[in-house]
Amino acid sequence: MNNNMTTERIKTERPSSSAVTKSDGQHWVIAGAGAIGIWIGAHLVAGGQKVTFLARPKVISNIQQHGVLLTSWAGEETQLSALQMQMTEDESCLADADVIVVAVKSKDTFAMAEQISRHIKPHARVISAQNGINNASALSNILPDHPVASMMVPYNVLPMDAGRYHCGTQGHLVIDRIFTDLAKVIRSSGLEIQTADDMHEILWGKLLLNLNNPLNALSGVPLVEELSDKRWRKQLADCIDETLTILDELGIQPKVQAPIPASWLPAILKLPTFIFKRVAKKMLQMDPLARSSMQEDIMLGRPTEIDYINGEVVRYARSLGMNAPFNEMVISQIKRLEQTAQSAC
Repeated sequence: MNNNMTTERIKTERPSSSAVTKSDGQHWVIAGAGAIGIWIGAHLVAGGQKVTFLARPKVISNIQQHGVLLTSWAGEETQLSALQMQMTEDESCLADADVIVVAVKSKDTFAMAEQISRHIKPHARVISAQNGINNASALSNILPDHPVASMMVPYNVLPMDAGRYHCGTQGHLVIDRIFTDLAKVIRSSGLEIQTADDMHEILWGKLLLNLNNPLNALSGVPLVEELSDKRWRKQLADCIDETLTILDELGIQPKVQAPIPASWLPAILKLPTFIFKRVAKKMLQMDPLARSSMQEDIMLGRPTEIDYINGEVVRYARSLGMNAPFNEMVISQIKRLEQTAQSAC
């Protein structure tokens, strides 16, 4: 991987200092308003955009009761009233959308694409703001007459009590350059964003880092505590190293949001902890209580996205006639943990 992505192929777009912008006349629908969907959509609302949230009844009830409070480890606090948040569980809201942001779990991509296909109007555009590699392609297959692009979401957002959504890690959004105009709207709403023409490599870069999600779930401790333990870092390094070997066979150079090449990650993770904390100081800059969304899924007895993270690595390995034993082991451990957690619930 080269480390010049920010100067050669990506245009940086930083948040505007303006607190509120006027709507550009487009209607945004957040299709699958979980934590990430609320975080992105609520920023758009705060920026003056017209936004409807297609959400589950539990989410709607919570926000109708409390409104939304966006907070972050860096000190952000943005309050929105319940009246500002247009929430619905009626999929017909998709018929009025100019931009649809798909923020459901990867396992629900097909079902959401089917809902969208029943209502989407001509010229509407679709953004996949999901984990995994192939969600935009899956959406395109069902919506062949509509522009579909990926948006990489690097940070961790968890729902808290009373309508609070807390971002515990850092990073900036990246969206396909074909949607540069939408990037400008997102940026003006207070979210840092970049545009890129190599989203496949960027999504693989995110997946490399997401290989820590299941390990964090298995550890049962916050991310900072887990990454400060060399035993967990060694397992992450093995999974990343294994994935890099497979990607090399595929001719893919993953791009990570870090000031180092992806190929250096395994060696850095294996450093003694006191050296790691110095070398990877930026990696540890997060809320000390932040946990992965997969750990939250396990705690709540929900299915995880393991099949679309480590499972993706295993599928590509098998397509090449290769094995991925480290990633396979993590999948097996998470599946057992899922069963235990679901039985307890």
